[in-house]
Parts: sequence; structure tokens; C-alpha cells
Amino acid sequence: MRRGKATFDPKIFLAKVGEGKIVSKYRKDQIVFSQGEVADAVFYIQQGQVKLTVVSEQGKEAVVAILGPGHFFGEGCLNGHPLRIATTRTVDECVITRGSVEFCVNEQFYTARVDPRAHHSRSKAAIQGGSAPKHVGG
Repeated sequence: MRRGKATFDPKIFLAKVGEGKIVSKYRKDQIVFSQGEVADAVFYIQQGQVKLTVVSEQGKEAVVAILGPGHFFGEGCLNGHPLRIATTRTVDECVITRGSVEFCVNEQFYTARVDPRAHHSRSKAAIQGGSAPKHVGG
């Protein structure tokens, strides 16, 4: 018997109430997390846009991605990254769901929805100090 690929429904993910998930409102230009902080959660944008930036060892800042509603960010923690490799700041007012690593793993949403290629392209750009596409599909 062949199994179909798991599908992800953000409405179900967002509707689940439980420990490890928080929905927050952010003001324009508010930092969600900073490069170098402990990576312990995944974020889902319900409303608004965020900008991911990295600072190279030479002190130069590069925009890695601009993401909007329906996108995840911070998923590197599910791939074993202990620290944030980028800073995420809101472009405008946002509503963002924060799911702890434990919540996300328990809900198995990662294998169903997050595309590791999108994270890889942002990670590679962050490590190289370059830039990736400004809009990452997902």
C-alpha cells in the first residue's frame, strides 16, 4: 500500500490549543529574534511581513529574505541549528504564531509542510554572507 504525502493545513495548526504555541502581535520594526540567540521555536506568519537579515564577520548586513502570510521562519532549530543564524524584524504590523520545537515535532507539521530547501538557501546565504532570493516560496 502506498502512502500519500502528508498535507499541511495551517488552519488546523493555528486552531490547535496547547502548550508550546503562542500567537502574538508585533509592531512595525520589532525584532522577533536576533542572530546568535538560542533557536528554540518555529514561527508562522498569519498577517504582515518580516525581513530576515544576517551580519557577516566583517559587519556587513545582508537581507536574506522577506516573508509574508503563510510562511514559516526559524525552522533551522528543527534541523539541529542551536543558534539563530539571522535576525528577523517585522516590516509592518504582524500576527505571528510561535511554536516550540516540542510542539512542532509532536504535531509533525515539519515533515508535512516546511520545505528544507527554502531553509537551506537562506542558511547558505547567511553562512556565505551573501543574499538569497528576497521572496522564498513555501
